[in-house]
Parts: sequence; C-alpha cells; structure tokens
Amino acid sequence: MKHSAEEKNNFLMDIFQWVTRLFYLNILWLVGCLLGLIVAGIGPATISLFETLKEVSWKNNEVPLTKHFIKIYKKQWRVINKWMILLYAMVLFFWIDYRLIVLFSSNTLIFKIVCPLFILLVSIVTITILYFFVFYTNFNLTTFKKIENSLLLSFSSPLRSLLIILFLVLHYNLILHWPFIFIFFLASLPAFIIVLALKKVYFKLIWSAKHNKNR
Repeated sequence: MKHSAEEKNNFLMDIFQWVTRLFYLNILWLVGCLLGLIVAGIGPATISLFETLKEVSWKNNEVPLTKHFIKIYKKQWRVINKWMILLYAMVLFFWIDYRLIVLFSSNTLIFKIVCPLFILLVSIVTITILYFFVFYTNFNLTTFKKIENSLLLSFSSPLRSLLIILFLVLHYNLILHWPFIFIFFLASLPAFIIVLALKKVYFKLIWSAKHNKNR
C-alpha cells in the first residue's frame, strides 16, 4: 500500500510538473510571437517550442526551458522566416478558397465534391506543416527534402494523422468554450500531444538513418 501511494504521488507530481512546463512554454511562445510582431515571430517561436518539448520529452534532458527556447529562437529566426512567407501565401490561398466555397455553398457540386476535397487538402497540408516543424532540426537535409519527407510521413500512418487533426479540432473548440483556461495552453498543449504522438516515429527514423549509414 505504501509503495502504491508513493507511485500515485510521483504520478501526480509528474502531471503537475508537465502542466507548469506547458504553461510556461506557452508564455515563451507568446512572447516569441510578439517579439517578431506576430508575422515574423510565429515561425521561430513554434520551432523553439517543438525543439524544447522534444529535448525534454524524447531525450529526457532537464534543459533550462528559457535558455534552450531562446537559443533555438535566435538560431532559426532568419532561416525559418524565409519559409514562413510560403506558408502565409498558402494560408491566404486557402482562406480565399474557403470564402469562395462559402459564397457558392448553395451549389450542389460545391457542397458535395469541392468542399470535402478542400477539407482533405487542408488536412494534408496541415499535417505536413506540423511534421515539418517537428522534425525540422533533426536531420541534415535540404528544406525541400524535409518538406517531401514530411508529406510522406503524413501518409505513412493515416490513422495517426487523422487523430492529430481531430485533436486540433477538439482543442480549437475547447478554446472557444473556455478561452480563459485554454488560452494558457494555446500552442504548448497541442505541440506536446503531437510530440508524444511522433516519439516512436522519431526513433524509427533515427534507427533507419544509422542503419543506412552503416551499410
């Protein structure tokens, strides 16, 4: 019984520790976004968030959160913002498409064919972008190759990709219902779930890279 009580206390302490980490990392992410005036801050802040979570979750390293976050933010700021221009162009493209679909939603063809295809395309692009951010610094590849690999990974496990999309939709709806609670975990909570979901993928890729290198 004593051993069981200790395990329960350790479990609760781990949960509390992760809640405080996610809360603090979300603050760092928000500050990082604001430092770049949102547009030039989202990219490096998101990369830094994922990298810090990976360091703690995947490698079990007790790194200083602020120091590690700032280090990655400074290092990746210039490079990632070049690619954020492409991302913003894609967001604008999808937003225009969405407005057109809403405008012509009364059309049966639009509602039954174009709308589902649009949702599918947005989902695939979203998952590809997320994988790109997660694995951006892990492999020494060209950026185009990283995008290609991220796209392939999104198709490698459709169920995992679908579950991530569903979680993002759920998270968004929870924020709409309880904004004052979930705003403190706006980016850190989904980033943490995604990092956990891709942990096994990361170690498989590392093993595969080492195996191919030794051949």
